[in-house]
Amino acid sequence: AYSVDVRYGRFDPQEIDPFWHIAQPDVDELALLRSILANEDMSAALQALPPSEAGYQRLHDALAHYRQVAVNGGWSPLQAGPLLEFGTYHPEVTFLRHRLLMEGDLELQPVRDEEFYDRAVKHAVERFQVRHGLNMDGVVGPATRKVMNVPVAERIEKIILNMERWRWLPRDLGQRFIMVNTAGYELAAFENQQPQFTMWVIIGTPERQTPTLKGTLHTVVFNPYWTVPQTIAAEELIPKQQRDPDYFSERGIRVYRNNKELDPRDVNWSKVNKDYLPYVLRQDPGPRNPLGRIKFLFSNRHQVYLHDTPQQGLFNQTKRAFSHGCVRVENPLRLANYILGDDNSWYEGKAWDEDEDNGWDVDKIKAMMEAEDRVEVPVTERIPIYLVYWTAWVAEDGGVFFRPDIYERDPPNCADIAVKATKSGDSADIIQ
Repeated sequence: AYSVDVRYGRFDPQEIDPFWHIAQPDVDELALLRSILANEDMSAALQALPPSEAGYQRLHDALAHYRQVAVNGGWSPLQAGPLLEFGTYHPEVTFLRHRLLMEGDLELQPVRDEEFYDRAVKHAVERFQVRHGLNMDGVVGPATRKVMNVPVAERIEKIILNMERWRWLPRDLGQRFIMVNTAGYELAAFENQQPQFTMWVIIGTPERQTPTLKGTLHTVVFNPYWTVPQTIAAEELIPKQQRDPDYFSERGIRVYRNNKELDPRDVNWSKVNKDYLPYVLRQDPGPRNPLGRIKFLFSNRHQVYLHDTPQQGLFNQTKRAFSHGCVRVENPLRLANYILGDDNSWYEGKAWDEDEDNGWDVDKIKAMMEAEDRVEVPVTERIPIYLVYWTAWVAEDGGVFFRPDIYERDPPNCADIAVKATKSGDSADIIQ
């Protein structure tokens, strides 16, 4: 039971997250047991069961640290009070120093006055804010206080749940793969389990959530058309056309019925609604196309893909859940170079420069993006892509990151649920 739990997870992902669409392998408990018993080194066989990726191992180490913090009494909440910022004198700053020290944001060092909010405290607060997805201003206000006051027990539960999510993933993620953490609004490209670069992403709103899934990249489309989904057409675009008869024509949105193009002005839009929509809307490529200049198609049944966006300003937002379910990427040129390139030697220790030839013909990518012609480029190397939902993870420098559960996929008391769902009834503590 222990072997199955730590190898495949302790419970069905659908019991926790109905948006999880990465298939689970069939579990053969006896075959797994026989493979362990056949190994001459039992310890090595058991250690090979959990995920080998650094992301899982770092969470494992973080769990031990946070459990030790809990054993030592955890942290007490900061009391409501004035803004604490650089240059402030306040008795609460002494307490703030100890709070920041417990999670490693502040290094222990002698100071003349613990009540003075010095530069070291400011930098520590900024690090805390970055780890928790807050606005990085170095000021302890209501939002930062609220996050600091989350009990250590809840942090432990988040770590346990996200370790479980790692167990649900395939053991072999691929030599090269792309992982999008929707809860963290970030994309990372990997080579031999090492991150090569990251970029911000924009994900679906809570009403139109980006699902958790696995697919294989197969096509890069330059200057794509946007075939408008029926719900978006009915709820967002057609009401604008009803108010402004030139709305579609000015934006290059074409109207089709039975594969025949119609003039938008010849359609009686007052009769069209979500229950009666016999038309297909398609926007031409161009600077106003919501898909931008490039999109990346990968296999999945949810019609989700990665794409460029003309709304680059949205990447400056801390919370970036603005899309209809697809994933908008911050730097599509760099991503295209990673996917289409046939010489990846530049990834190792070299800064990426969009003005250089980084393996594939970057000038060609730029030229194709700037052109008006729609071009589909098949991907020679089928690269796996994973859309995941990490609300807790650990960076390479050991910093433990937490994010709000924007999609409400983290169940309350998830650690208790995990224990109740354990197949053996007593392996949960051993696994952790």
